[in-house]
Amino acid sequence: MFVRISKILLLSLLVFFGSSCTSTKVYDKVVAVDRWLVQAQEKSIDAGKFKIVYNERGKGEALLLLHGFGSDKESWNKVLNHIEAPMHIIVPDLPAWGKSTYLVDERYTPEEQARRLDQFREAIGVEKLHIAGISMGGFLAGTYAALFPERVLSLTLIDSAGFTSPKPSDYAKGLAEGLNPLILKKPADVDQLFRYVFYKDQKLPKLVKKAFYEQVAPRAEINEKLFQDLLAQGALLDRLMKNVQVQTQVIWGEQDRIIDVSTTEQILKLKPDADVHILPECGHAPVIEKAEETARLIQSFVFKSTFFPS
Repeated sequence: MFVRISKILLLSLLVFFGSSCTSTKVYDKVVAVDRWLVQAQEKSIDAGKFKIVYNERGKGEALLLLHGFGSDKESWNKVLNHIEAPMHIIVPDLPAWGKSTYLVDERYTPEEQARRLDQFREAIGVEKLHIAGISMGGFLAGTYAALFPERVLSLTLIDSAGFTSPKPSDYAKGLAEGLNPLILKKPADVDQLFRYVFYKDQKLPKLVKKAFYEQVAPRAEINEKLFQDLLAQGALLDRLMKNVQVQTQVIWGEQDRIIDVSTTEQILKLKPDADVHILPECGHAPVIEKAEETARLIQSFVFKSTFFPS
């Protein structure tokens, strides 16, 4: 769960809009400015049963970026800020997340979400693409690459769910005891969540945390359902990676407390030729904590896969 909030922008907006402005409105303004700073445009399109809202920037090789659980498309903005090569970058709010449609009677397993992503790809008129995803987004990216190999040019998995972890993470141990910090139920849960997600302490003003909580808390019941749907297919990528035909890159935070870094060992067993990068002093959110390095790795890998395909 990664929502980037600029503290400087937040405080500036508070001064500009006045004390009567709610934290939710401030959040919306910050996000809009953040998007403008990375020169992305917010768009929407109908794909199957769903309206998909997405950010788009540039022309060239198509790169699809998928966010993690509890997050949205804006979590990639810090990475976009460091991608300099001309690329057609597409960052959707995944079905049921952010501003995209949530349909209560639908299921949101990785396979079903991957098929919705292909409907989205077809709707925006992209033939083939490079795909990268973090956490849940990595799970969907890997599933998509396995189910639609003819559409994928390269695959980047960042702290990805969907694999067996040789060593259980702190999060996995807590989950086994009935604790799930990814589902926020009270304001104090924000601090606990950040301790799990980030390596470095996030010293954020109370208003920032309040804005974050107000965005996420109303979705607690929905997120619980989505979490169960995500788990429904277990370590699906253990079974599907054999169908991935493209060059694969793996990026992982060395101190990830959500999905242990030992998961990279499992991925290498399944995909021995994968490029693996372990980022020191980084937790479960390289797109936030190591945005510049993550952007460089993705950009270089897209270049390598384009000009030196496997």
